Amino acid sequence: MERNYRVVKYIILFFSAALISACGPTLDEQRRAMKGTMESYLNTPYRYGGTSQNGIDCSAFTQKVYASAGVSIPRTTAEQFKAGKEVEDKDYLFGDLLFFDTSVKTEDHSCCLIPFFFFFGSSTKPSTPGHVGIYSESGEFYHASKSRGVTRDSLYDYYWEKTFLGARRILKEAAD
Repeated sequence: MERNYRVVKYIILFFSAALISACGPTLDEQRRAMKGTMESYLNTPYRYGGTSQNGIDCSAFTQKVYASAGVSIPRTTAEQFKAGKEVEDKDYLFGDLLFFDTSVKTEDHSCCLIPFFFFFGSSTKPSTPGHVGIYSESGEFYHASKSRGVTRDSLYDYYWEKTFLGARRILKEAAD
């Protein structure tokens, strides 16, 4: 009798899990929710440690956007950089997290230093994530900028290209 009870219990758990996962939001629904949340935060002022529309930092912004799609991601930029799956250069899809090393100096070096950097490399190569945003489309991404609040920028602007570290995919694509 106990054995039959356990078998029935596992069957119920299996079908419950299948039903719950089947009833979850579709990828298109997740993307719509994320897009709406990103738009609703536009022009929200930046506030270090902030987590609301009164003021928000970059990693809280990405966390809120993902939460609107029913997806939980870590709170800090460094933790988010370890999440998901690495994305190859330029193969970005809506929702991919984009990471930047904002400690990198982006000013041009004088011509006399060029031979030094040619042989020994530049000490300003991006290495540590200090900023995160969410890829939208056509080379644009949303992020919480310290100077402008939540905004949309081009990934191909000089500053963002120079400080770009990489991208991580959190959303499960249909082909994955």
